[in-house]
Amino acid sequence: MRRTGGAIRPFLTLAAAALFAACSQAREKPHGVVFLMLDTVRADRLSAYGYDRPTTPNLEALARRGTLFEQPQSASSWTVPAVASVFTGLLPSEHGAIIEGGGPDHDFPSPTYFGFHEDLPSLPRQMRASGYRTFGRIANILMGLDCFRAGFDRVVVGDANAARVVDWAVERLDEVGDDPFFFYLHFMDTHVPLEPPDECLEIFLPDGTNPDAGAEASTWSEYKKAEDLESGSFRDFRAWKRDFYDASLAYLDREIGRLFGELESRGMLDDTLIVVTADHGEEFWDHAEIQRECYDTSIKEYVGCSHGHTMFQELLRVPLILAGPNVKAGFRVEERVRVLDIGATLFELMEGPRGPRRAGLGESVSLVSVMRGGRPKVERFLSESITRGHELKSVVDADGYKLIRAMHDSERDLLFHLGEDPGEVEDLLAREPERGKQLRELLDARVQLMGARRKRGAVAGEEGTKALKDLGYTGDDESSGEGRGG
Repeated sequence: MRRTGGAIRPFLTLAAAALFAACSQAREKPHGVVFLMLDTVRADRLSAYGYDRPTTPNLEALARRGTLFEQPQSASSWTVPAVASVFTGLLPSEHGAIIEGGGPDHDFPSPTYFGFHEDLPSLPRQMRASGYRTFGRIANILMGLDCFRAGFDRVVVGDANAARVVDWAVERLDEVGDDPFFFYLHFMDTHVPLEPPDECLEIFLPDGTNPDAGAEASTWSEYKKAEDLESGSFRDFRAWKRDFYDASLAYLDREIGRLFGELESRGMLDDTLIVVTADHGEEFWDHAEIQRECYDTSIKEYVGCSHGHTMFQELLRVPLILAGPNVKAGFRVEERVRVLDIGATLFELMEGPRGPRRAGLGESVSLVSVMRGGRPKVERFLSESITRGHELKSVVDADGYKLIRAMHDSERDLLFHLGEDPGEVEDLLAREPERGKQLRELLDARVQLMGARRKRGAVAGEEGTKALKDLGYTGDDESSGEGRGG
């Protein structure tokens, strides 16, 4: 059954625009903080980032009244380690929210899902310690471990579309009264299965297209192997999938606009700090050919699609927009930044320069100076994905060179220059071997150091392990990938 609702339109009235423009007059500590995590959203599919289809008019409006980061880099290419990095301010090798094992050579012969250690300071805990009532509505079932729930006064983890997540948040707005509040809302509408409402599909599907044409292959699984890309139906399916993704993103944007409208109607919008980002992006077979050439397709479960299996920018470059008190309006940050630095940034915006130190969120470094025209304090950007015994790693240096480490002896490293080649088309490793060697040594040493400091967290129980299997993270070829997670 299709979801229905009103037309897509920007939420902000002229009055709200004036309130955002007057943010410098707001008190230093905002009354509300609303953190919107958009699961499986790549930055280049947002009209706010220059995409030529009207996927995100409400986020465009938000960006005009806040600060948009052009090059945010996620710490991982799938949900659990990426969100754990945002919550703790640590990289995956250090916080340890990963999947280990999956073979006889590992300490854990079967894939084992770990959360981060519950002793680590986390964003919800530190928000509560700062005097905020903390609420979480998380539609990703993989985030049911206690480490992700800790610090919330009220949290619900379970499947829900954007309308239900927003409805839940609106109910909480009605009960907080004058109390300071922190919302963490995690949306799953751009993760498979994609189920956009008809009125959104009509915008993006070509005239005469049957919206059910790809239903028999509604997940990535029908075209995940290298040989599948030679099939005659692949091109049509890829276009169908992209259209459904865009329509799902537009639906999500519409519901986010409705939430902003509810804040505005209650007089809360001018004193609420809003952050919008994503855990990771999604592949649309952008690098299927280079994966077939450089990767061992007998080991790789997916080629060119889904997420968590590679380290290309369509998975790591995600949106990041902030708006509200103490945030410069209409500003765009061109420099590359880390998504895991959101925590320290929020606390400086809330409490001034001492805020990040008091929060103590790992290595999270405030981006406030960058939001005011300064240079980033971090010059290397490391991302990791540790699943089923495979360790995917990449690093981007200050000059824009990016190394993607091979996972196995049967594969090879890749080197790109993101400034000159943002689409990661030309491998430079043969031309610049010394640069590759330097980045390889830096990356391996850094990961080894972080691993030595890791405190192993709790193991997911039977329910969490089943969720991983259902979502295809344990390498089970029979899993459909149709649940909402990852």
